[in-house]
Amino acid sequence: MSEVEVITACENVCRDFHWFFDFLSDVATNPIYAIFLGFGVSLLIWRSQTKLASRLDFNREKRTLYRDFISQSGKAVHEFEATVGIPWQHLPAVRRFWSLKYEITLIGSEAVDQKTKVALDAAEQLFEHPRSKFVSSDGLSREADENFRFELDAVIEAMKADLIKE
Repeated sequence: MSEVEVITACENVCRDFHWFFDFLSDVATNPIYAIFLGFGVSLLIWRSQTKLASRLDFNREKRTLYRDFISQSGKAVHEFEATVGIPWQHLPAVRRFWSLKYEITLIGSEAVDQKTKVALDAAEQLFEHPRSKFVSSDGLSREADENFRFELDAVIEAMKADLIKE
């Protein structure tokens, strides 16, 4: 019968990774290795920090854009209801509302972009035919103002989902 050598887990790890421990001892005895290793680690940390900062700035810009779109929707409807005699397409608040859609197309997610298009269609229906009924994206028939609020709520939910996933 043969004998089996019994070793501890620590001894097993030391045998498997002896090359790593030899490397660490070489780095500890030679300061040039330590300098290059420190530089490499610093470079990796700097790169990850700049990527994180860039992503945070992008999300901050996106959040500001989404907030502007939501507040501009109310301003556009208010200006439309308060103004008589001027076509709705020429109202500054409505034009700004539409221009924010292009910014959302540029930096927003595809889901938010699609929901924004639907909400702008609902706003156009509200401005063109305020007393009519329209079919919402969920298939139900609603008054124009209720339809617009429903579609705007869908945009807000898509915006929240977009900001949470980042």
